Amino acid sequence: MIAYWPLDDYLRPLQSSIGSPVSNRYEFQPDAGNPIVRLRTTARLEQWSLEFSFPDAATMGLFEAWVRDDLIQGTLPYIWRHPRSQAIARWQITDTPYTETNVGGTTIRVAFTALMLPGKFPLAPYIAPNSARVPDWVADYAADKYWIAGVPVAATALASITGTYLVLEQRAAAQRFIVKTYEEDVPQTAPTGVLWFSGFLQ
Repeated sequence: MIAYWPLDDYLRPLQSSIGSPVSNRYEFQPDAGNPIVRLRTTARLEQWSLEFSFPDAATMGLFEAWVRDDLIQGTLPYIWRHPRSQAIARWQITDTPYTETNVGGTTIRVAFTALMLPGKFPLAPYIAPNSARVPDWVADYAADKYWIAGVPVAATALASITGTYLVLEQRAAAQRFIVKTYEEDVPQTAPTGVLWFSGFLQ
């Protein structure tokens, strides 16, 4: 299972959060002449110092459990949206997993540093707006691409899917959510007018 930011109501960090590109320069001084500067890699990394304000201990508990269990104490990457552009990317918590501060009443402020990792996440187009939740399965009929639990599969594997799902349906000019219960009957070919489905277990 691919880890993702679990708190849709707190998808954006506080405005006090700051970020910047990570230096990618390699510089050395030859025996004579000016210093020589090169790129270490063509990959672009960003590092962000993030702050979130959680309203109560219950929300803080969800965050704590996510870091402890889903991220294995912050050692695994996760899917989240860029604080400014909201583009989907892979991230990883760095250094100390997080700090928490009681700021009055039941409100808890959480701070941690995260690195935006290079590369594109192939399931990004199928993630719902205003969320970072990774779909449990995807059937992209237009592109002839299919995934279950983040793993590419053949269209015939869709027959193994059972359960009730919130399904994001993409048509040529519109997107909508439907709730659908499947009993090994996810379509293996595109229903009329449908470009792709992504399913989120309920």
